[in-house]
Amino acid sequence: MWLDELSFHDVGERLRLARETAGITQADAATFLNVARTTLLAIEKGQRRVRPDELQQLARLYHTSVNALLRRESIYVDFVPRFRRLSTSTDEVTEAAAHSLTNLVQAEVELENLLGIKRTHN
Repeated sequence: MWLDELSFHDVGERLRLARETAGITQADAATFLNVARTTLLAIEKGQRRVRPDELQQLARLYHTSVNALLRRESIYVDFVPRFRRLSTSTDEVTEAAAHSLTNLVQAEVELENLLGIKRTHN
């Protein structure tokens, strides 16, 4: 899927989710791109179009590919619990299991999309 086929909002949302999944702050991503944090915020909100070179840099920073960010069957699920006021210690086994479950669900949905299987929405 090419960048022109998605709305600015969709691309921004995908970039925001990829950044959060990678555990990177807006400030760090903006510094990496050499832009103001408000510029990155505008990209993630769909108020500013991301340039192709910025998209490539962000994909590299987020440890993913441009294709993974833009493909039609790209989905986002995340089963890792996040709490605002919990101690900083994490149960690594639980977190690893949640990431494995997330990866399996993403793979299942992508396979269903490739096979043309229609899902019913509840």
